[in-house]
Amino acid sequence: MTKVKGHVLFATYEKNDVFNWQDPTTGQMKPIRSIKVLLDQGDGTVTRESIALPPDMSFPALNIGEVYGFRIMTSVNKKRLQVSYTLVPGREPLPPLEIE
Repeated sequence: MTKVKGHVLFATYEKNDVFNWQDPTTGQMKPIRSIKVLLDQGDGTVTRESIALPPDMSFPALNIGEVYGFRIMTSVNKKRLQVSYTLVPGREPLPPLEIE
C-alpha cells in the first residue's frame, strides 16, 4: 500500500508546454517547462492550470484527456492573488481514484 502525503491535484492532462522566458537582468533565455491541465472547480466550471516542472525533471509520459493525481507544491503570488503549482521532484503522477 502506498501512502501519499502532501497536496495532490487531480486534473485532466492536456499537454506539455515550454515557454522561453528572457531574464531581463541577464538577457538570457530560460525555458519554463510546465504541464497544462484542465481542473474541474466543482461548480460546473473548468479552468486551465499550469503545473511547473522542477529544473532537473523530465516530462512524465501521460495520455491526453486522462485524469491524473499530480503531487504538487503550492505557492501564492500575493501581488497577483494567484496560486502557483510545481510538481514534487521525483514523483510520478498517480492514476485517478475510484470512490464509490
